[in-house]
Amino acid sequence: MQATVKPWIFETIDGLRDLTPQEVIITYKWVEENILPLLNLTKNDAIPVGSYGKKTNAEISSDIDVAISIDALTKNNLDMGPYHLNGIDAILQCHGYVTKQIPGFNQISFAAPLQSFGRWGFVQVDFMLSENLEWSKFIYHSPDFTINESKYKGVVRTLLLMAILSESTRNIISKDDNGNTILIESKVIRLPKGIYSTTRTFMGKKGLIKKAKLLKEHDKLITNDPLEATKLIVGKQYIPKDLSSFESIWKILNSHTFIHKEHLGLILDKFKLGLIINKLQVPIESIKDYPQIFI
Repeated sequence: MQATVKPWIFETIDGLRDLTPQEVIITYKWVEENILPLLNLTKNDAIPVGSYGKKTNAEISSDIDVAISIDALTKNNLDMGPYHLNGIDAILQCHGYVTKQIPGFNQISFAAPLQSFGRWGFVQVDFMLSENLEWSKFIYHSPDFTINESKYKGVVRTLLLMAILSESTRNIISKDDNGNTILIESKVIRLPKGIYSTTRTFMGKKGLIKKAKLLKEHDKLITNDPLEATKLIVGKQYIPKDLSSFESIWKILNSHTFIHKEHLGLILDKFKLGLIINKLQVPIESIKDYPQIFI
């Protein structure tokens, strides 16, 4: 029998309890059996991403991230309309589940009931809509901590990838008569979708501005194929598996064959900024190799 979350029992998506590694597996199986059918989806239309199945027994998870195929949603839910988050939201709420939309990440979260090992409560499951499940698996990848693949979370790996790509592809298109940068283009990683070519301007309505403004009309998808993305970020001699952890990417970045050596300073500065913004500890390797930047 399907269990449902009644609004009068649990009224907010906040304050949910954490999960043990065993409970993560149990919960995802429950999602496969109880939630995917509500959306006319099969097990092949969704994949758990991030740290699913990769944490040791001593670690806990605050939620479960699941990539959902947009193509499958469209094909199997013709009446859902173009904005799939609203359609999923309506279906889940209709069955009594408490939900929360995060449109900027093309994501919807809901509270799933769980009773295991004598512990009862609600846990958070995040559905992340994906135009390419292989891309989602690649960009939301987390190292496998059960085999000591890394000392750092997947987000540290992702921040380094983002820094390498944006700073190695930065190109000034135009400057004013005083040498001030007006237009700048670069390629960036957008987590839910892929790698995009973007253009930003430092020119506002009343003159130069400090923070460049994105010109959305110039956005262009370059690729959401993991192999093509890998080639673009670190070179043709590598495959996605070579980018499985911060440590493996750091080794490439410091090799004599690194294709973006001329941009190394900018890359490290951008990586440091990303760590600060996300309130993450600086990796020991970064401090050891570049103390002048990371200390």
